[in-house]
Amino acid sequence: MNIKRAWASMTTSMILLLLTALPNGVLAEPDLQGELSSDQVVTYQAENNKNQKKSPQVAKKKSPPKQTYKITKADLEEAQKIIDTALLLVKSEAREKPLPFKITNCVVDSLSKYIKEEGYELSPNFFQRLDKNATAFAASRSLHEQFLKAATTYPNLMKDQKLTEAALRGIMKSTDDPYTVYLDPEENKMLEE
Repeated sequence: MNIKRAWASMTTSMILLLLTALPNGVLAEPDLQGELSSDQVVTYQAENNKNQKKSPQVAKKKSPPKQTYKITKADLEEAQKIIDTALLLVKSEAREKPLPFKITNCVVDSLSKYIKEEGYELSPNFFQRLDKNATAFAASRSLHEQFLKAATTYPNLMKDQKLTEAALRGIMKSTDDPYTVYLDPEENKMLEE
């Protein structure tokens, strides 16, 4: 029983470290140099659709957003850094090391759930799940590409790092450990009280 408590305590400490890495959401100024243009987003989507013969991946929202968040390269780099830290943490500290394909698939499930909860519609083939034979490199690449695709398609969800938090929830869920969870800053504050 002491081992479980020690693991839970260690896991909580690791999650708190992740929480401190999350920046407070700051709206990007329109004149920032790192801003992604719509041409870059379209180019990214076109490159990923070259070898696919499926229906076009159209993202629709039930009602148009009131404000559009300007996603920057710095936003994406910060999100990737946080995700990489979480992946390293899970790969090095989890009792049962999840297989790479499982991590990617859990992140995809978590992103899909969050996007739908926010009122957006996803085409059935928007995200691609990996099979169990995927290599670690392929799984890591797929995870980063699919996160980038979601972030560029739904830039409003990158405000306050909410999309990144959804990815972190998926990474932690892949461990199948009830004591390894991601707590957002609000949940962490409630836990500390």
